[in-house]
Amino acid sequence: MLSRTTALITRPLSSHCVSLCSQVAPVVEVRSISYLAQLRRQKTGRLTPHLFSSEADGWLIGSGQLGSDHTLNSVFDNYKIDVDGLAYRNLHPRALVTLANDRTMAPTRGVSSDNYQLVFGEKGPSSDSSARVVSINDYKEIVRELKEHLSESKVMFMHDGAVGSNPKAELRLRAMTNSASSALYLNHVVPKVNIKLVEDFQHSLTLYVAPDFVPSNASSFGFAEGKGFVLVDVARGIAIVAGTNSTVAIRDALSSISSPRFLREFSAVSLHADVVTLKGQDNPILVINPDHLLLNKVLGKDFDVVGAHNTIWGEKGIYRFFDGITKQHSSSSVSSRGDHTEKLESGARYTARRHGISTGHGHPSSVVVLVSDHSKVLPPLSLIPAEHVKEYLAAGYSGISKDKQFKPLFSNTNTVDSEEATERFNALLQASKANVYVVNTAAKDKDLTDQEVSDVLRAISEGKAKPTDAKSSVFSKLAPITSILGLNINLDSATRGWDPKDHKQEAIKLEELISQKISTKPKQ
Repeated sequence: MLSRTTALITRPLSSHCVSLCSQVAPVVEVRSISYLAQLRRQKTGRLTPHLFSSEADGWLIGSGQLGSDHTLNSVFDNYKIDVDGLAYRNLHPRALVTLANDRTMAPTRGVSSDNYQLVFGEKGPSSDSSARVVSINDYKEIVRELKEHLSESKVMFMHDGAVGSNPKAELRLRAMTNSASSALYLNHVVPKVNIKLVEDFQHSLTLYVAPDFVPSNASSFGFAEGKGFVLVDVARGIAIVAGTNSTVAIRDALSSISSPRFLREFSAVSLHADVVTLKGQDNPILVINPDHLLLNKVLGKDFDVVGAHNTIWGEKGIYRFFDGITKQHSSSSVSSRGDHTEKLESGARYTARRHGISTGHGHPSSVVVLVSDHSKVLPPLSLIPAEHVKEYLAAGYSGISKDKQFKPLFSNTNTVDSEEATERFNALLQASKANVYVVNTAAKDKDLTDQEVSDVLRAISEGKAKPTDAKSSVFSKLAPITSILGLNINLDSATRGWDPKDHKQEAIKLEELISQKISTKPKQ
């Protein structure tokens, strides 16, 4: 196997050449001269003439320079990406920050849009008929054009890491991109796996990111003009993010190709959820929030956000899915040096690495579902009795808007069998004996404040949130919690400033909809 710094020896070296070589790169024995000669022919212009002396009896290929690694280039060749420019593998984040700010090196640094299409290279296990599927011939043509596009890039980045930040639940990933900005984001969220030789890295997942790539005949593939896409090949564990620089698209791509494998290989479910713990305690709370309401809250000094955006839950406990956390802010002044910056139409998003916080915990003590039901049919805080948890989470009422009103627990990837994943989740829930709560942040006249959300989570973590009456006079399958000892929040539904009599028609309509989905129709 070739070393990253390799000498091609044509005949015994003179003492002069040996002295010269020792100053530039170590001389190692080469078993296959023909292979190196082929590399030399293929990489025209890659030799370093100033290293060769007319008096020397040997030749040296300078492949140890940063960005000019012939072994790395040959690995790219294995993926049919012919690198004519510079190539880097697991580059240090400081260098990535520099390159990401260099417009000549990093494509697509404009405003990010999360409006992209999710399509499949073949039908996945999901029964969702609305999922867009391209034919196998179209899939091959898109991949061929993508690799031609990447081959024309001035610079290529390879990131070898793992989806899943804990060795007890990880899937090896190789990501390739021509964008320094995307490489920096991957550096923050996908922990590196320290396999020294690039050719020795074994992986089950592959990701290509090309923010500037648009297929030559996009309309024939069913892609909307000016809209990026995520193409997922579930069977082969391959995903393509193209035409967009959205970090949400990258997260969704990684979640889509990894979720089925986590379920199959680790009997673990990949959840669109965050994990928080009270500082100084190993008492994790799993927070399911479709629009990441929690991450837009400031939890103060009481909580650590252990895992953000996605969480892996298996037989041994819960593990962090991504190594970084992304927050959305309205001012660029909040970013820290080294953060990945993503410009939005309004404000910006910042992604930073998580440091000094455990990547794994035991089973959660509680599961909290955050919803934003502005109709105020749902009370501020409720406990879901164990026998009704499965149907409630399977429906996934969020109340955000008409198009996002229901988001089933396992609908975010379309790549896992929802029934199988729900059954697995329910089994983990029963084994952990965790309570499940629903927090409606929009139940009062004004949305719950950051501090109120923090206080409610603290009360749940400390075991103080218990229903005063196990049988509700309004809901058949929810147990509202009207007060918490020591908590200065009015949780009484009678004083929430909303009377169903004043909005009778709207209330009846919504109650019927909720009844169909999650069986919370008020008793007659």
